[in-house]
Amino acid sequence: MIPLRIIRAAQRDIRKIRRYYDRQSPGLGDEFLAEFAHTGRFIRENPRAATEIRPGIRRALLRRFHYSIIYRLTDAEEAVIVMLMHHKQRPDIWLKRLSTDD
Repeated sequence: MIPLRIIRAAQRDIRKIRRYYDRQSPGLGDEFLAEFAHTGRFIRENPRAATEIRPGIRRALLRRFHYSIIYRLTDAEEAVIVMLMHHKQRPDIWLKRLSTDD
């Protein structure tokens, strides 16, 4: 199992999405977080199993929610989540975050 790190911008994505789902239905935000955690475990256990969308960049789909986790693998065998992307967003929107490492 490899370490998983979430950059600040992706942490903000998670909080924003959770708030959105909680406004839709109380408790749905927690269900989103549980699904995110489940997919995060999958990434940690199988870092190269998700679809490679560019060299070194992968996309893992959340099963229940219409979001993907965009992450990169580092040379130090660490998965870095750079964005949670809604499936209706432009597919290349995550590119600007690749240079952000915090």
